Amino acid sequence: VIPAVVLPEPAAEPVPAGDVDELYGLAVEAVRERGRGSVVVLQRKLGIGFTRATKILDQLVAHGVLGPENASGSHSLL
Repeated sequence: VIPAVVLPEPAAEPVPAGDVDELYGLAVEAVRERGRGSVVVLQRKLGIGFTRATKILDQLVAHGVLGPENASGSHSLL
């Protein structure tokens, strides 16, 4: 019997430097001010919707500003 091969999940693709949201800089300031990042933090601080906040949050994680999501749904500042 040959054991099944389990392949690791592919890593998230890094966001190219030229492909960041125009509010990215303000988002960095917002998460540094709060000491953590989440969709709700970005929505409130930047006055944006869920989808855009999620995309910016993904960019912050990809660029190493924030760590992976924890159990409460927020991301630690790196």
